Amino acid sequence: MGAFPISQVLAGYVQVPPVRKRYRLCCPIHRSDNPTTFGVLDDEYWYCFVCEKGGTAVELLSALEGISRSEAIERLGMENGSWRLRQSAWRLGRSIESMNRAIFEEAVEPSNLTAPPYPLRSLRWPTVKYWGLRGHSSGIYLPFRDVDGRLVGWSVRQDNHEPKYLNSPGFRKSSYLYGLYENQERIKRRREVILVEGQFDALAVWDAGFTNVCSSLGCHLGKDQVRLLLPWVDRIRVLYDGDKAGRDGAVDLKCRWQNVFSIDLLYLPEGTDPSSIGVDALVRLLGEDLG
Repeated sequence: MGAFPISQVLAGYVQVPPVRKRYRLCCPIHRSDNPTTFGVLDDEYWYCFVCEKGGTAVELLSALEGISRSEAIERLGMENGSWRLRQSAWRLGRSIESMNRAIFEEAVEPSNLTAPPYPLRSLRWPTVKYWGLRGHSSGIYLPFRDVDGRLVGWSVRQDNHEPKYLNSPGFRKSSYLYGLYENQERIKRRREVILVEGQFDALAVWDAGFTNVCSSLGCHLGKDQVRLLLPWVDRIRVLYDGDKAGRDGAVDLKCRWQNVFSIDLLYLPEGTDPSSIGVDALVRLLGEDLG
């Protein structure tokens, strides 16, 4: 893909200097007053030393307009009259559609849930449908989506097998939060998220009526995951498993991020997790003010 000039994107937001080999500006993304925070090289690449974001004109337009990368590619293609840019956007869209079709063999329907794997037995049908679970001979597929809704990977929950979860090759779970895309509107509105360890923990909490929930896919919250929450969340309610790993992980999370978020630690009985304690216990623990 040919490089689209960054100066053409910036022109609608800030005054761009006439000499464009290498220069710095106030960052138009977080609207800094410091004229040295945003660096541009060769009119092709940019980096903000405060946002810690960077890339090409595509990533810049995506950040400025709050649109997905594929939308930014398409918009730049239309504005620049670039056939190659439009083709890239089209190929990206087609690859996402193809991946969606290829991964899942059949949707989970009531007719094929006569003997579902253990975690599904206590879930209501609307929950199964909303989260897009899929059935397969090897277990239940759970899709992973980024905040724009793109399918980035999947996990298979196996019944009576170890390990319980098999993730798709190359999927970096530390870069995503399961359920953030599905529940982002409720999370944004409340400025609060209930954070659990596993995928079925998130399903159980959602099924109980607390829909501002997502999973950190383990008892650790990494920097990439924190960056996803920062624009939307002021408060985190941590509901990790009732074992040593879960409790240690919750304490570590609070120590690391208590200067960024307001963090409440909620403790489960020893040997339990959100998917096993039942709806009544979750309501008692999380309160009547449903998410």
